[in-house]
Amino acid sequence: MRSPGTMTFCAVRVAPFTKSLMSTSRPPPMLSSPALLNWRVARPRLNVSLISLFDTTQQYIVAEATPTTSLVPNSCRNSGDEALRLCGTCIPRADGVCGYTLRSKECEISPDVEEPIEEAVSEELPVILVQDLATDSRFHSRPYCSPGNFGRFYAAVPIRSPRGINIGVLCVTNTVPGANCDETHSNILRGLSKTIMGHLENSRLKNVQKRNMRMNLSLQTS
Repeated sequence: MRSPGTMTFCAVRVAPFTKSLMSTSRPPPMLSSPALLNWRVARPRLNVSLISLFDTTQQYIVAEATPTTSLVPNSCRNSGDEALRLCGTCIPRADGVCGYTLRSKECEISPDVEEPIEEAVSEELPVILVQDLATDSRFHSRPYCSPGNFGRFYAAVPIRSPRGINIGVLCVTNTVPGANCDETHSNILRGLSKTIMGHLENSRLKNVQKRNMRMNLSLQTS
């Protein structure tokens, strides 16, 4: 389990990234990437892809894509597009499933193991697969995991910063339980997670550069 000091540090680290992804209408470019299209083709029944960032108590859903979401970044919504229901919202960490993924380190975790969370960070990003959230002993009692809710099948990977801290989660869900996912699908998720982190880090560095430029200009004119 992460210490309170580490969790506070995680919350501070997430803050510069949140603004880079937050949207209430369209997903960011990485959710319209060829890699996600490959996943959609391989698993056509998947309903929703989500990107979440976290602080110590809340899960912030900052991006969402559905099977009908345009693959053209920043495009306008079409009448046939499915509504984006969760993007721009937040829920308590304890109510969702992604908080579990955020803190996990093993690629495959058995439902019989009680949250084996460790501070150590493995080199390969873990991929968490849950065939049915409504019957899984770890999650079935949580508010968003009951039948008729947003998802039954769940696959997710943490979004890990260059310093080795998990700051967010990329997940894909389906309202129908069960899916045959192999290492190819897991690697697609890992690749997407790294792409998202690269986008966040580049945006953060650009913001730092702009701030430094403004500061230098201010000093030169003072």
